[in-house]
Amino acid sequence: MSKLFLYFGNDEYRVVEKARAFIESRVPENQRDAGLQIIDADGSTIEEALTSIKHAAASLKQIDLFGDAKIVWLRGCTSLGTGNPGKSEQVKSEWKTLIELFDAELEGGNVLLITANSVDKRGAFFKYCKTAATLEEFAMPEKDYQLRPFAVETSTRLFKESGIQAAANVIEYFVDRVGYDTRQLAVEVEKLSVYAAKEKKITAQDVSLISSANKESISWDLQDALGRNLSSALTVYRQLVYQRESVIGIMNQLMSRLKDLLIVKECMKRGWLRVERNGRYTNTHWDSDTEADNLLGVLGKADPRKMHSFRLSKLAEQAQAFSLKSLEQARAEAYAQYEKLFYMNVSQELLVELFIIKLFQIQSEEGRA
Repeated sequence: MSKLFLYFGNDEYRVVEKARAFIESRVPENQRDAGLQIIDADGSTIEEALTSIKHAAASLKQIDLFGDAKIVWLRGCTSLGTGNPGKSEQVKSEWKTLIELFDAELEGGNVLLITANSVDKRGAFFKYCKTAATLEEFAMPEKDYQLRPFAVETSTRLFKESGIQAAANVIEYFVDRVGYDTRQLAVEVEKLSVYAAKEKKITAQDVSLISSANKESISWDLQDALGRNLSSALTVYRQLVYQRESVIGIMNQLMSRLKDLLIVKECMKRGWLRVERNGRYTNTHWDSDTEADNLLGVLGKADPRKMHSFRLSKLAEQAQAFSLKSLEQARAEAYAQYEKLFYMNVSQELLVELFIIKLFQIQSEEGRA
């Protein structure tokens, strides 16, 4: 039976959860004072790395008088990565000494558990673990476009494990609001499970009420409020300003949203995009069209047909609140206001706030016309 366990990867939450599950399966909670020894190995210096490895080796050699085994946990180990302190020859040598300890058939039932964010897979210790240890990697997707599906899949699993029912579109909204970090997703799912302990079911409104929004989500809230609720839009905008978000960055995001709305609205007008309301949900359907292929195909990644269905349905809903003329007018006003940010001797925060108000005024005037 393996006496060496290595759990690693940049998904720190899943790494730690795996380690805790392992400990719970081996050592009852009332025996952990003697049956579990935790050595924090997250030091940044060579000296700290050497100390933690030597400490682990010494602990593994200790045999309990009553023959009870223990788990030695090298937690958050930083000396297995490609950078400092892992690239130090002294540290590499100390890991080789630890390998020799296991090769000599470690006496007793003590086991070594190592958790790490990063591991050099070219290193001697990792190569040894591939043949002599139980190891498992928990990695987040490397590419940006893979992060959201991964977070949706993770959230779906977390809700199921918590016994809470959540529709697919609610989970999509939850991820967009909370972000992609697995630990944060788990924390927010736990909050919602406590909130919905009786009903065992959550809605998008529950997510909005209970879940903490990340910065990106707050920015999306502002964009989503355009054309819908002036008070809400101004409240979210002032929150972003209070958090010292870049006013120019906010304006860029608003301009980008207007561009997306214009494209979606044009597609709806030409009949390429059909929008259907099904109860509380909005469904979108693309019709095959040669003209659409020619005009939208040149947009590359900005081609709305490549958008995720959830995001597209949200944009389609929002676009329905505007006419094509009002969106074109709003975009022209946005460009004019953007230029003023750089040359007018007026507060940038005030200029963007005035633009948000102006956008609603344009919409209102269009509605009265």
